[in-house]
Order: sequence, then C-alpha cells, then structure tokens
Amino acid sequence: MVGLYASILPQLVYTLFGTSKTLAVGPVAIIALMTGAALSSIAATGTETYLQAALILSLLSGGMLVAMGLLKMGFFSNF
Repeated sequence: MVGLYASILPQLVYTLFGTSKTLAVGPVAIIALMTGAALSSIAATGTETYLQAALILSLLSGGMLVAMGLLKMGFFSNF
C-alpha cells in the first residue's frame, strides 16, 4: 500500500518538469522486483527497517539520476 501512495508524487513532479509529452510515468513491476531483491537480504519484509531501507534506496537512486542529469550524462542512455 505504501508503494501506491509513493507513486503519486513523482507523477505530479514529472507533469510540471518533464520534457516528453508521450512518456508514460508510473509504478512498474520490474522496479518493485529489483527493490525487493535488493532489500530481501537487509531486513524482513514489512518491518520498519525494510521501509527505511527502501526509502534510502529510492533517495540514493533519485540523487544519482539528478546528479547525472546536472552533469549532462544523458548520452549513456544511447548505449
């Protein structure tokens, strides 16, 4: 349930700052699977530690995306 609430803000932010009019932004299953796989060895599912680890993982991922955007490293997406 937390994931559904967390997926609302990024869509609103992309509506304001996004550059593509045809890009579909939303929660996708592969991201959920990768997050679950990364966190399964750290904490038990559903615990407060698990939620904190998921939050830290998402903030680190977002920070890396912002940093790469500011450094104009978008050419990596062409590979």
